[in-house]
Amino acid sequence: QAVAVVDAATGRYSFGPVGVGSYQVVINGSSAAASVAPAVPASWLGTEAPGFVRSLTLATDLADQHFGAFHGSTVAGRVHQDTGDGGGTPHNGLRDGTETALPGRTLRLLNTGSPAEIARATSAADGSYLLWLPAAAAGAVQVASVGSAAWVPVGGSAGNTGGAYALPADATTFVAASGQRYAGVDFAMVPASRFDTEGQQAGPPGTVMFFGHRFMAGTAGLLSFSTQLGPADGSGPSVVLHADADCNQRIEADEPVLAAPLTVVAGQPVCLVARLSVPAQAVPGSRYALTVTARLAYAQHSLVGEHLRADLALVTDGSDAALRLSKQVDKALAASGDTLTYSIAYVNQGSAALQAVRLHDRTPAWTRFVSADCGPQPVTACSVVAMPPVGGEGAVEWRLDSPLAPAAQGSVRLTVRVQ
Repeated sequence: QAVAVVDAATGRYSFGPVGVGSYQVVINGSSAAASVAPAVPASWLGTEAPGFVRSLTLATDLADQHFGAFHGSTVAGRVHQDTGDGGGTPHNGLRDGTETALPGRTLRLLNTGSPAEIARATSAADGSYLLWLPAAAAGAVQVASVGSAAWVPVGGSAGNTGGAYALPADATTFVAASGQRYAGVDFAMVPASRFDTEGQQAGPPGTVMFFGHRFMAGTAGLLSFSTQLGPADGSGPSVVLHADADCNQRIEADEPVLAAPLTVVAGQPVCLVARLSVPAQAVPGSRYALTVTARLAYAQHSLVGEHLRADLALVTDGSDAALRLSKQVDKALAASGDTLTYSIAYVNQGSAALQAVRLHDRTPAWTRFVSADCGPQPVTACSVVAMPPVGGEGAVEWRLDSPLAPAAQGSVRLTVRVQ
């Protein structure tokens, strides 16, 4: 119907006059009226109206029928959590089952010849990302995920690049040409596991010390624990690991010794207690360095995550207090309005009963008091003798109304609300 030449300086074009009706506006490299096939120039990509054709119905003057082109290529893909949710297969590099997208991850496009960043992008809510590769940067390139302590890469895909994905670099390397749409360059990750916490205790010879730890599995796998005692003075202690099913840092009668590895899934907590018995002939002043190691062998994968925690046992001459306290909270993260419950575990590590035991704490900064109690299973008569009003802040005091026998242990609780 009509041919218009695009202005080389401004990129503008126009047709007129044109009768009312339905039309297609087509871009190609020919000025012949009979040439009606759209054609993006070699080594370029269409962006706005990417096929270089627009269909429209004309009833009056119509403006802003734009076309766009980029001289180069694009690289696209997705990032997801590969934890095997909803029947998916964990760690296979593919998004299956109900595995979720992973937004907020940074991807970099690098020139591998002289390592330099060409472009970077952040994955969107659906896990997708798009990188732009200028024609001048075509050649050997690499798409790499930026590492994070919170996430562990487990696999990926090279998509249609003809290249290859590799761990542990967590990157796909390929030779890029200009004018191509590379897709399917995907990355699979799992949350990093966490192993808490480290402790230090002191007591006289013959003391039994309890070090509580909590492992939070970031993904599915086989979990095992081991211990190692570092250099020490005096006679060496013995160490036994016990399961801590209720995570109260105490060893109950029905909580067995941890021996065989445990099968865990993503988000599963596993608590344990290291029971360290200081021999009666230990020399006061001795120091025992205890390393507790958690090893998670990823399901259907060669990766093994190793986490270490260091505890320290000090042998004293018996003049120090025999009461040991430890404190933990039920949430790792909290927002305004959330409640936090702190548990304070206590144990008599001495050889004689402790009389008139009082425990003290106070509401943390930026929180308000909700409640306080003596725990679910107090080992002796207990009372809360001081506390602020609900919604207030201040000191809390618990009193054990009966003697605390040797090796007896229990806990008290404080619940607050975050401002």
